Amino acid sequence: MANCIRSYGLLILLFASGRVAAQDMQFSQPYSNPLYLNPAFTGSKQVTRVVMNYRKQWPGIKHEYNALASSADFYMKPLNAGFGLSFIKDVAGANDLSNTMASLYYSQQIRLSRRSNLAVGIKGSFGQRAYGDGNLLFADQVIRESATSLSQQNTPATGSYADFSAGILYFNTKAWFGVSMHRINEPNQSLMGGEDIIPRKLSIHGGTIIPIEEFEKSLGAKKLRVAFNYKQQGDWQQLDLGGYFTMKNINFGMWYRGIPLRPDKERYRNNESVIFLLGYEAPKRFSFGYSYDISVNRLFGYSGGAHELSLILELPNRKKNTKRRIVPCASF
Repeated sequence: MANCIRSYGLLILLFASGRVAAQDMQFSQPYSNPLYLNPAFTGSKQVTRVVMNYRKQWPGIKHEYNALASSADFYMKPLNAGFGLSFIKDVAGANDLSNTMASLYYSQQIRLSRRSNLAVGIKGSFGQRAYGDGNLLFADQVIRESATSLSQQNTPATGSYADFSAGILYFNTKAWFGVSMHRINEPNQSLMGGEDIIPRKLSIHGGTIIPIEEFEKSLGAKKLRVAFNYKQQGDWQQLDLGGYFTMKNINFGMWYRGIPLRPDKERYRNNESVIFLLGYEAPKRFSFGYSYDISVNRLFGYSGGAHELSLILELPNRKKNTKRRIVPCASF
C-alpha cells in the first residue's frame, strides 16, 4: 500500500500545476551538434551537412537517460544564407517520460572583412512531451481493486507547445564567439493544463586555434583548439571548458564540466564531470567522435558516467566555390 501511495504522490509531483524548473538536455560534444548549440551555425560549413548524435547518460542507474538528435543544414551562396532542420528526442525514467522537438532554422551570414564574418540565426520549433502510462499505479486502482484508474482516464498522454530561439556568431580564421538564447517564449509543457514552464536558456560559447608548428615537419600539421560553453537556465548554471588536440586528422579532447566556486543550493560544490573525447576528421567528408563522462560529484561510482557518439557527414558542392569562410571549431 505504501508503494502505491508513493507512486501516486510522484505522479502528482510530476504533473502538478505548480511551476517546475525544467531544463534542456545537454551534450558533451556541443560543437558536434552545432544547430542545437546556436542557430547561427546553420550553413556555417558552406556545404550540405548531416549530423547524428546519441547520448546514453548514467547507465549504472536503472532507467537511464537516452537522447537522440539528427539535423541537416545547407548553404545558399546567392543569398549568403543557411537553412536547416533537426529532430531531437530524449527518454528517461521507468514511465518513459519523453521530450520530442522538430525545428526549422535560418541564418544570415554577413562579411565584415576579408577574414571576419558575422552570422545571425533563428529557430522555430514544435515540441511534444509524453509519457508511457503502462507502469503507472494510481491510488484508486488499489482502493477499487481495479486494473484501470479514473484519474488515468482524465490524464492526457501528450502535450504540445511552440518554441523559438535565436543566436549570433562571430568568427574568423582562428577564433569564434557566439551567444544564443533558447526558449525565448518560455513554453508551457504541462500535461495537465497547469503551468510547467521551460525557462529561457542562455549559452555563451567560443574558442580559438593555437597552432603547434615545432613538430610539423616530422609528425605532420598539429593544432590545439581550446573552447568553452557557458549555460544558464533558471537557477541552473554550468560551464564546459576544455580543448581538442589534432594530429593527422585524429582528435584527442578533454573537458571539465562544473563551476566549483559556485556551490548549489545545498552548498555542495558544483562539480559534475570530466569528459574524455576521441575523434577522427576526414577532410571535407565525415567526422566521428566518441566521448565518455566520468562523474566527479556524489554520483561517482554509481552513475556509470555517460557515453556519447557523434557522426557528421559533409556533402561537397558540385561546383567548386571560392575558398570557404567557415567556423574553425572542431567538427566532432
